[in-house]
Amino acid sequence: MVANELDAKLDWSTLQLESTSHSTRVAIENGNKMEFIFENIHLPDSTTDEPGSHGFIAYKIKPKSNVVVGDVFSNTANIFFDFNEAIVTNTATTEIVNALGVEDYKLSNYSVYPNPTSGVLVINSKIAIAQIEVYNYLGQVVMENTKQDTIDISNLDTGLYFIKIKDINGDSGIEKVLKK
Repeated sequence: MVANELDAKLDWSTLQLESTSHSTRVAIENGNKMEFIFENIHLPDSTTDEPGSHGFIAYKIKPKSNVVVGDVFSNTANIFFDFNEAIVTNTATTEIVNALGVEDYKLSNYSVYPNPTSGVLVINSKIAIAQIEVYNYLGQVVMENTKQDTIDISNLDTGLYFIKIKDINGDSGIEKVLKK
């Protein structure tokens, strides 16, 4: 079970469950407490099956219409396995900021393809590449490649990766890639 208490500045009517790793039931209590209940999930231990030992919940929710620039709200969830004490997640903090205006928007200087892929990625850049880093979903660098326009990710596990591309001017961008 995952227990999650949401900030009062969030609009419950906009809650959308995007996806979960396993079948789940959602219970809402006291107006702002959510419980994601996974019945008979049976996750393997990480030494036996590291990728299979993970579960996840993805949802989205909008703030209430009365939030203002500068409002900050945080969220922490408690994960319960069997009858053990809760594992407390890191705290996610959101700050309401001014919306990005059209004049502030800058098109990406980078493209990465094919996506999804099981092998070599081609990286197009309008400016010469200085460095490429590949991050896993935990934010760990799993591969680095300098000044090349291709990168072979065939030896990485299946999943979502973030490709950070830095050009010779010091500008950088991040592209998401699905390794199949």
